[in-house]
Amino acid sequence: MEKGSSKAASSFLAAYYDPGVSVRDFDPSEIEKVERDRLRLLYHVALAASQIPRRLGSDAEGTELSQDKKRCRRIAHVAAQCHTGWGGDITKGTVKDVKKEAAQVVWDKWWEGHSVTLQNRITYIATWGVDKTPLQQRWAKSAIVKLLNELTWLQYAMR
Repeated sequence: MEKGSSKAASSFLAAYYDPGVSVRDFDPSEIEKVERDRLRLLYHVALAASQIPRRLGSDAEGTELSQDKKRCRRIAHVAAQCHTGWGGDITKGTVKDVKKEAAQVVWDKWWEGHSVTLQNRITYIATWGVDKTPLQQRWAKSAIVKLLNELTWLQYAMR
């Protein structure tokens, strides 16, 4: 069973592998911490943004304001769920003051950059994991699934 699951992980990783990507060796716990910190910050920004009345400005229409509040809540929910998936507790840990960032975030522009960032992370982890041990390959596959879930859930949240 070990060899079969290793081959499955390897073929899964091959779908996202890019030989042109230069990777350094890393400890998976480093990536997990970075992901938890990133998601904790996103959660707090989205939560803070949802609590700012008329965040989009005085000329924004009711439908725009409603859509923004809905996106804020959805994005905060996705961040909390993904954070838990990486083994974290969203209520623990400190976050810098995010009021300014929350007031200025434009979700459509944020999404354009964030989706690219997630795709790059997927490629990087897959490229790192292809030639690793079966245990490391399984970790890489798991990490990619978590990032793909985040990508899909955020895409849904942005509708």
